[in-house]
Amino acid sequence: FGVMRRQEDAIVLDHLKATAYGGILEGEIDLRAQGEGARVEGELHLRDVDLAEFFESRPQTPYALSGALDADLRFDSGAAQMLKGQMFFTKGTIDQNPILNAVSDFLGVPSLRKVDFDELSVFLSGGRGEYTSRVQLSSAQVNGQLEGSITEYDKMDGYLSVSIGTSLLNESKYFKKLLVYLRHDEPSVTFPFKISSYVSSPRILWLKNEFKDKLQNLLPERNKRFLQRLVNQMVEGNEEPKP
Repeated sequence: FGVMRRQEDAIVLDHLKATAYGGILEGEIDLRAQGEGARVEGELHLRDVDLAEFFESRPQTPYALSGALDADLRFDSGAAQMLKGQMFFTKGTIDQNPILNAVSDFLGVPSLRKVDFDELSVFLSGGRGEYTSRVQLSSAQVNGQLEGSITEYDKMDGYLSVSIGTSLLNESKYFKKLLVYLRHDEPSVTFPFKISSYVSSPRILWLKNEFKDKLQNLLPERNKRFLQRLVNQMVEGNEEPKP
């Protein structure tokens, strides 16, 4: 329900409140005449929305997210086309996400295609078709932070830092061998990636960091060449190289 008020140049929908997929939606919306169309400005607040129920009603969606959602959004369809907000997801599963799928394919870790998480947060801000965002993921085996921008036509540019549990990396026949070479005994490995191209089909580039430097510094020259071939094979998906 809500209250509709008519002003001189606008219609205001105030004190909006409704149920939404097991949760509550509240907000306020202003509709104003602008040229031959209308300008929509307002804010919406979501609490305890069941995302599993939401995505079950949309089976055509290419990837899904479950868990409880709390969100606060502000928007203005005027000249600035502003959108700003924050979203918090708890105790859910992220399934078939394009970025995690790309990391999964690169590392050879199938479990990254479906990750159970404790917390997932998204902060976004922008307008005129260009937005900046920050995403943080916290789970038992996968923890990451993504910062970047999304422009027109859903093109993205950003950086991802993801920490992956050693037990998950052992799913990869390539990285399992690398970890043995290094005698790695830490509970996880952190990977930095450059993210580019489109949201639905991102490209990733493994950047230098402490772990990658350790590979280069500790392996003998013969195995360094093997490492380079190994990384090339991961990218190209060809037959496994011989040391």
